[in-house]
Amino acid sequence: MNSTGNTVAGREDRFLLRQEAGAISISAVLLIGAVLILIYALLGASNGDPDKYGRAPIPSTARLTLPAEEIDISYAEVTAARDIPVQPPSDLRVVVREVQTGAPVAINARGGSQSEVSGEAVSPILAVRPPAEGVYEVESISNEAAGRRGPALLFGESPVGAVGDRFAKAGDLIASKYGGAAAILLLLAAMAPSFQRALKRRS
Repeated sequence: MNSTGNTVAGREDRFLLRQEAGAISISAVLLIGAVLILIYALLGASNGDPDKYGRAPIPSTARLTLPAEEIDISYAEVTAARDIPVQPPSDLRVVVREVQTGAPVAINARGGSQSEVSGEAVSPILAVRPPAEGVYEVESISNEAAGRRGPALLFGESPVGAVGDRFAKAGDLIASKYGGAAAILLLLAAMAPSFQRALKRRS
């Protein structure tokens, strides 16, 4: 009888251990889910807003107010089919100058995947980092662009700048739908062990 009792008790202990392990596992999964949601909310804007700082048709000379941070310059063109690759004009030339001094700002090549935004094919092609916040003159030159549909240069956040902007607006992020979903998962993770213990007591 003692042997049988010990065997039953051992089985119950192992059953309880498996339940406890399950409770910990559920909590861990919920915690990981909450963290992943917050990471997605922060990094999901890695492309930023392609025209956050303005746009300029090609060809043209325009003035834009730009911040002192890295800015993506994207080529945009109206397209009827989102899956068709759109290349910028082969003769496109872009110059960014400080209005006060007339000094040109260094522009670097930038690659990136094409996306479709409001009927336009948008591709990052260049990057510029103004030395100071202010008004800059943007000159774009291209003869080939005359045969395109609404060609333009878009000035927007770089991936680094987009993530930094999300961190700067952490309060808005917490109040958003992502913050709400993460809060629910955290609450469920905290309640999971108690819920499983209550189920054990009932059984």
